Amino acid sequence: MGGSSILQTSDALGRDVLAQIVHGIENPLLIGVVAGLIGIAIASFLGLLSGFLRGLAGEILNAIINIFLLIPQLPLLLLLSSLVKIRSMYFVAFLIGGLIAWPASARAIRALALAIREKEFIDLAKISGKKSVVIIFREIAPNVLPYIFLQFGGIYGSAVFTETGISLLGLGATNVVTLGWILNQVLIMNAFVVGAWWWFIPPGAILSAMVLSLYLMPLAISRKLQQIGL
Repeated sequence: MGGSSILQTSDALGRDVLAQIVHGIENPLLIGVVAGLIGIAIASFLGLLSGFLRGLAGEILNAIINIFLLIPQLPLLLLLSSLVKIRSMYFVAFLIGGLIAWPASARAIRALALAIREKEFIDLAKISGKKSVVIIFREIAPNVLPYIFLQFGGIYGSAVFTETGISLLGLGATNVVTLGWILNQVLIMNAFVVGAWWWFIPPGAILSAMVLSLYLMPLAISRKLQQIGL
């Protein structure tokens, strides 16, 4: 990694840094989408059911949400990742979406479902003889849908951040390149010490921009929903 302009496009092993960054941007976003879909599916299912059902069934579902909220999720994710030597990005997305992405959103969706359950049109639906499943998915779910989209934005951003963090620690996907993996290689190869700025400054700057944009995305979605009266 000397002063040659040719070498200043590669890492310590001669791999093209620009190519790594291009793939390193795409793959975390894909992982975020998959993890977000898994997380919001679990959050919506448990949130709607626990918010509508009364009695023991509702309490059990609420207890499941609370238990996952109390579990130290990131250490559990790191532990499970370390137990699997070959990790695909879909496996990582499944771990993030299925373990740590959904509990807070499920709690929020449940609170909204509880409020909607007390509305008059829900009482009318019950009196008309509609089954609970029909009421949940045809009466309550459409009213919660805009909020579900908002929660998906938050889960998506959180999943991207989480993937970057575990990849930086060397516990992310083993078969794809991500920004976290690039920065992990930077640490392993001591790029800071040898002054290989082209190796760590571009992915670091891109990661900072992604963090800002993904933080602002749920805020923009929330403002748009308010503008259209949802």
